[in-house]
Amino acid sequence: DDAVSLERKNGNTVLYVHIADVSAYVEPGSPLDREAMSRGTSYYLGNRVIPMLPEVLSNDLCSLVAGKDRFTLTAELTLGSDGRTVSSRFHRGVIKVDKRLTYENAAGVIAGKSRTHVASMLRAMSALAESMKRHRMTKGRVDLTLTDQEIIYKGETTADIRFAARLSSHMLIEEFMLTANEAASKTLREKNIPALYRIHEDISMDKLFALKSFLATIGIQLRDSDNTGLAIQSIVDGVAGGQYQQVVNMVVLKSFMQAFYGVKPVGHFGLGFRDYTHFTSPIRRYPDLVVHRCIKSIIDGERPPYTEQELVSIAEKSSETERIAQSAERDFVRLKSCRLMSGRIGETFDVVVSGISRYGMYVSMLEKPVEGFIPLRALTDDFYLVNEDDYTIIGRRFGRRFRIGDKIKARLTGADIYTSRIDFDIA
Repeated sequence: DDAVSLERKNGNTVLYVHIADVSAYVEPGSPLDREAMSRGTSYYLGNRVIPMLPEVLSNDLCSLVAGKDRFTLTAELTLGSDGRTVSSRFHRGVIKVDKRLTYENAAGVIAGKSRTHVASMLRAMSALAESMKRHRMTKGRVDLTLTDQEIIYKGETTADIRFAARLSSHMLIEEFMLTANEAASKTLREKNIPALYRIHEDISMDKLFALKSFLATIGIQLRDSDNTGLAIQSIVDGVAGGQYQQVVNMVVLKSFMQAFYGVKPVGHFGLGFRDYTHFTSPIRRYPDLVVHRCIKSIIDGERPPYTEQELVSIAEKSSETERIAQSAERDFVRLKSCRLMSGRIGETFDVVVSGISRYGMYVSMLEKPVEGFIPLRALTDDFYLVNEDDYTIIGRRFGRRFRIGDKIKARLTGADIYTSRIDFDIA
């Protein structure tokens, strides 16, 4: 439901981010709109999608199909040499996509030697996206190296679960969409239009103290700084490629506050943005549809479509449905993980200790994105004591120690699809 294009205009680089105009088909307050708000988002469960809107919209009228005219809401973004947005405008539009590419296709073109117009534009876009990211990293953005999981199917059967590849084309689209979202938020704030914003609050003092304490146990100091994001990113960069990369990234993520939707533009800590909203996925997220309507009121010179009180209710509902969708998707992956691992009971795997509790230790497999637990009762060679504050488990007699971040070998002992629990013991 999105397309991008690039051109030189009056000596400047101009990026166009075209988003399918879902609001042209979904009237506020209509039965279709009420159902979309009730669902809040599309659900992605393996190879199935439960869409927020009917498939005639999501797969046809609001899909930017190559060679067909489609309504869009377009962000026109004039950019400086470092990728910063100099100015932005928003337009209603009708576009006809020239070329539709998968992420894999686009990454191949960027890395290849083709000199076609499409190849030249993609390489220019890739260079621009890298400039955008470099600039943002200097402003306090935290860029974690955690990788999403991907379920592999053979027909209708789950064949595997693996770490998803991170391609240059993913980064390109991500940076462009962030730029459009930021510009939309800034426009709404400056025009004083009641709207929804994507909010990610600063890390709390309690969680920051806990993060510092954890890092200290593995010999890393998180320095005090006026820009906490920059300080955290320096830690993430420092552990990249090393023993503690995975676990530090996981602990940092768990230290963050949960993002939500609200009516006050208070910024996004993780991205380091003063302005941020969701503008780029109205076919699958209800808040984006709301933001489109607000942007259109500016374009058309009309009164704002929502009062602040109406938006408070929509924000609360959207945050709730988002959490439900995330929980369902996590549960689905855990269920599939258990089903896959149930056929590998007794095998030994390389794992990293990712958490310590009074009942044992959490571990993450290195070969695939599967997490499990080693109960304390499975450690039978000694009497072990748990020090949760120091993230360690220590044998009282022989002094064997397990600490968060340690890489060990573990034997799979159980994978229960009914409880979604995967258990290991020490190999």
